[in-house]
Amino acid sequence: MHAKTISSSVRGLGGAIVSLAALAAPSAAWAMQKCPEEFGPKPEWFMALGLAMLIVFAIVGAVLPWLAWRCSKTHRVWRWVWLALALVVAMPATWMLGLLLYLTVFVLPC
Repeated sequence: MHAKTISSSVRGLGGAIVSLAALAAPSAAWAMQKCPEEFGPKPEWFMALGLAMLIVFAIVGAVLPWLAWRCSKTHRVWRWVWLALALVVAMPATWMLGLLLYLTVFVLPC
């Protein structure tokens, strides 16, 4: 009886994930539509600025662990643990923020 309950809850979770993906599909298709003519092609310097911003966010996210290690070298173990846990959130959040800004401002503005 217990195995049946677990499999039905997994099916329910899978169904919810598929439903959310199906709801997101129209918005993804809308975002990939061709821009209207009034937007025109973007200048190369604008795209270079977007790539530079993306690279800066990637470097900042990669430097965060080193920075936390340097800050926690002289402190107690509990402070090191809190910094390590904060990095689990901060590093991917920095990368995702950079990617989100790059996509919304530079790649898909229309």
